[in-house]
Amino acid sequence: CLSIAKEIAARKLENYRFLFKQKSGTGGSDFVRELDEMTGAVHHAGNVSGVRGVEGQAARKIYRQLNDLIKFPVFHLRKRSRHQPDRINSLLNFSSYLLFSRINATVRALGLNPYLGFLHSPGNKYESLVCDIQELFRAHIHRLILRCINLQIIKEDDFTESKNGCYLTREAVKKFLNQFEREIAQKPNKHSLSLKQHIYIQATVIKNWVLE
Repeated sequence: CLSIAKEIAARKLENYRFLFKQKSGTGGSDFVRELDEMTGAVHHAGNVSGVRGVEGQAARKIYRQLNDLIKFPVFHLRKRSRHQPDRINSLLNFSSYLLFSRINATVRALGLNPYLGFLHSPGNKYESLVCDIQELFRAHIHRLILRCINLQIIKEDDFTESKNGCYLTREAVKKFLNQFEREIAQKPNKHSLSLKQHIYIQATVIKNWVLE
């Protein structure tokens, strides 16, 4: 359990390392080095709680660092929030829901128990295995959000504001869904796999490990 939790957390950080190294150039080198150090700390953790602690600390720093990759200040992340979200949190929440739903369906289709996770506690009443696998693909989806914002596929006025927060308009939901489906279906080149295929293979790897 500890070994798998470490692998999940370390791979998550390595995916973000690639994202920040690619997007930030030399300016992001300090944070890339910090991600390397936190990845090392994951591997040296003595228990799963220790892995969770490092991963949680890294996640908070990653969210703060995302602002450096966002061109438009109206989308800058000030606080991670799932309740009464601003524009960027609304996008993060919606994309997380879409990714979670895709992985949840895959895990269940393969006959795995979605509530028995490794990094996330199986003692909690949510699909902790799905959350584990989701961590491996967060950087990919955050890359999609950055592209949608910076290329103005999703703009400031694509949201409705109320006392409950900011939410995508119906037309903007369609736009983002189209971008999401294209993102998980496309292959970088003819020799690569799509994100959808990677999700299926990752769940299959876990299933084969359990059976063997």
